[in-house]
Amino acid sequence: MKINALAGVILGFVSATVAGAQQPASPQLETPYECQGFTITIHRCGNVGGQDVCMFRADMPGGQNVEGNKPRQEAIALLKACKLQPPGAKKSGGPLNPPYLSEMPSVERVMQAMKTNDPRESALRQIGAFYQLSEVIATLSGPREIRGYMPDEQRIVQEYNVASYNVAKAADAAFPGPYGTEKTLSDNRPYRYSRNDPRFGFKGIAVWQTFLSPGMQAQFAKIIGQDNAKYEAKVAEQRRSAAEALTANSAPANSPAGGGSSNGMKNDPGSVAARRCLESGRDQMECMGQGIKTGLNDLFGGFVGGVMGNDIPAASTGPAGMRISGDFSAAEARIIFSEGEVSIACGTLVPQKVGYTVDRSGGQILVKVGIAPKALAATLRADGKLAGPGPVLVAGRVVIGTTTVGGGSGGYEAQTHTTTQERQIAAADVPNYSADAVHQNGMEYSVSEQQTSTTYEPTAPQRRVEPATAPKTERCNIGIIPGKPPVGLVAGLSALLDPSAAKAPPKPFGLRMAGTYAAASGMRIEFRIDSATVECGEAHVAMPYDVENADGPLKLKMKNPAGAFVVMLRSDGNIEGSGTVNLAGRVITGSRGDEIVYAARNASCPVGTLAPKRAD
Repeated sequence: MKINALAGVILGFVSATVAGAQQPASPQLETPYECQGFTITIHRCGNVGGQDVCMFRADMPGGQNVEGNKPRQEAIALLKACKLQPPGAKKSGGPLNPPYLSEMPSVERVMQAMKTNDPRESALRQIGAFYQLSEVIATLSGPREIRGYMPDEQRIVQEYNVASYNVAKAADAAFPGPYGTEKTLSDNRPYRYSRNDPRFGFKGIAVWQTFLSPGMQAQFAKIIGQDNAKYEAKVAEQRRSAAEALTANSAPANSPAGGGSSNGMKNDPGSVAARRCLESGRDQMECMGQGIKTGLNDLFGGFVGGVMGNDIPAASTGPAGMRISGDFSAAEARIIFSEGEVSIACGTLVPQKVGYTVDRSGGQILVKVGIAPKALAATLRADGKLAGPGPVLVAGRVVIGTTTVGGGSGGYEAQTHTTTQERQIAAADVPNYSADAVHQNGMEYSVSEQQTSTTYEPTAPQRRVEPATAPKTERCNIGIIPGKPPVGLVAGLSALLDPSAAKAPPKPFGLRMAGTYAAASGMRIEFRIDSATVECGEAHVAMPYDVENADGPLKLKMKNPAGAFVVMLRSDGNIEGSGTVNLAGRVITGSRGDEIVYAARNASCPVGTLAPKRAD
């Protein structure tokens, strides 16, 4: 609300109040003061046109507010008759509105709860808590996050923002210079999780358990997750972990913060995944893709999924056990197997992705593809061909034209407006300005001032043209279909960026393995379609492997550079081997120019029985 008649009433009251008040030392910025019938918040004070003034907002019952400015001394005098109002306190106009704000902790409570023995870690935790609490308000406020908060919401968010700024400023002054991998201490953001991340409010700083009720957390999760079972499961796991950490009074997050480590290398999930990939000896392009995919999954709480495709070989995402790799094409159908799913095209139907299972019975490899109306049962033959039942019905969708999608209310976009206004000044103030800035008209003097304001304007709805489809069921002949190695995204990128990579061996074809298996001895094997990484101690080595479907258990022949070995896939799903495996690995210790510097890491582990690990 701009200055108007209502402002005149308030300012008149202000002027009357100033007359008899004593002056405090200085106003506290962005902190509400409860006065007689309204609340005053001082935004900032400073020199404007040669006059020392303070800009303020007055909030009144009913949601009305006034923005204005007064000379500093008058503003300071006014506040002497008012009382500071911490977050969570009732205003003169009644209880907090909306009511959920009554749970929001005061700045002082957050500062105290986030303290540790390390003042640097305390600052990072306090900054993270203020950020997460502000995000809770942003989420629970719904469309008001864009249209504008209610006065109480705006006030508390401002208090958290100001407190966060003050903590960061003080921390950088107390501990100047780089910290972790950032230029300053406050540039580290170890607790700045996206509100969509299931770790939000739990990981590192237990904001939910420390400050807010289970009911508020459930309301927040319902808005974010929208009944997504996977999200709810991940939130439940994070809640359990946070509760265990609080019970055990665990130590604060690793320091240096911000994803740093003692050797200066980042420890965020994406960087760790890329580094381990390179250390194991895999292709650099693959490792770059794995780092990006793992980092995005970490950022968004595991929902990237197939957005980047199963071609990018991150950690196994499908079920542990036997998988198929291959592109099987016939006149009427095409079936492409990847680690986690099948892409199937039939006649004029749009290609669709479905799940599949692989079983072994009497030496035969049985494949079941989850199409409708009835699953497709096929056999992977020893010669690499896929043997289907013949004519099958496939339900899917067919393109019938195009349609325009999108629209709705669009969104809001910040628009900055700058205007130039003339302001009269006294003759005595002319020396305070440069000669070309002062305009003289007879005995009157004025200066030009630029005023900047920001508004949020609605944007046009985003529309796009997409194929229009309709349901259809077609009949395809899936008999004996020859296959070939699939071409993955990584191989295509490698060939494009480095032509010599096109000469690399093709992607393995036929029966493969997936998933991570671990033994009590510390040995782990992570199977992918293209290779397997064997880990023992600090050594982890990527190696090719062959799958041999002969009599008895399935044989997995591991082509370890330091000595090949064989393990068996048992009928109970475990892997079993004998003897000891020696690994000649390496770890990244730094870089020299554009070169990565490695140090050798050798280790030995007995094989024994390895059980499949559940995917996180």
